[in-house]
Amino acid sequence: MIASPAGGTLQVLAPAGALLLTPAEGVPTPRALRTLHGRGQPAILEDPAQLFGPAAARKLGQVLSFPLGPGRAGEWLVLLARPAGSAPFTEADLASGAGYGSHVGLALDLGLVQRRREDALLSSDRDRIATGLNDLVIRRLFAAGMSMQNLGRTAPDPAIRAGIATLTGELDATIRELRSTVYSLRQGPRGQGLAHALVDAVHDAVRNTALVPRVSVDGAIGELPPALARGILAIGREAIGDAIARSAAELTVTLTALDGSLALTVEDDGTAATADRDRRAARIGEQAAALGATASTEGVPGGGTRVTSTVPRN
Repeated sequence: MIASPAGGTLQVLAPAGALLLTPAEGVPTPRALRTLHGRGQPAILEDPAQLFGPAAARKLGQVLSFPLGPGRAGEWLVLLARPAGSAPFTEADLASGAGYGSHVGLALDLGLVQRRREDALLSSDRDRIATGLNDLVIRRLFAAGMSMQNLGRTAPDPAIRAGIATLTGELDATIRELRSTVYSLRQGPRGQGLAHALVDAVHDAVRNTALVPRVSVDGAIGELPPALARGILAIGREAIGDAIARSAAELTVTLTALDGSLALTVEDDGTAATADRDRRAARIGEQAAALGATASTEGVPGGGTRVTSTVPRN
């Protein structure tokens, strides 16, 4: 699997093989692995149960771990496990893994630099579009809504007044959606800012599933401390992983800017039972507590689950 270390856990990015892991799932990080990864070194773990639990020992043997190079790509780990009963990894395997990780990490970092360059070229266009939507389209819609409200007050027929009220409500909803779009555009190029990182995280998690996601951002998120943004994303990944495990078909992720805080809501329609649901809920609570936040998990009428976390900005 490819994973991203986050404190004492590894967030699964891409799993394959004998274990039924899902993207966005978290597994504990053994102390030895955490120490070696901090130095950018490869490692061989003798006991797969340290990572994947007691059941893993029946399926897996040694686990080879190495980082994907320095720089941004170095935040990712590759973990390769041999089947139980296989020959152990050798020093040559360790060296080959380190070399492979270095080359792949360099390629990923070069791709990241190229993408940032493209994002910089698009930044001015994004600002221009956002300004045009805010200064022209939204203001005109607002003015049209005010005019319709005035007409509704003077209309003699109740049916006409009701129709105008309905149209005014639709205009208000359109204005809110446009404002959300403007805020999203002003968060910066794709890959920068919490709003775009959340979109990336959602689509990365569901890429190999049939789940249909909807992501919305309401309000000005602004710049956040990196640790806070990572914590919010970790809560979102955990909730999304739970939705995937429960065979959800639809997923709605909403990030809302409140006065002094941010609210993250992840709602799905999954109904399948899972053995580790309580563990995931506990982990969401722990991640929220580390941010000084609150988190709740509740059922949705008709089936499904809603996870809500309110995180203070400071």
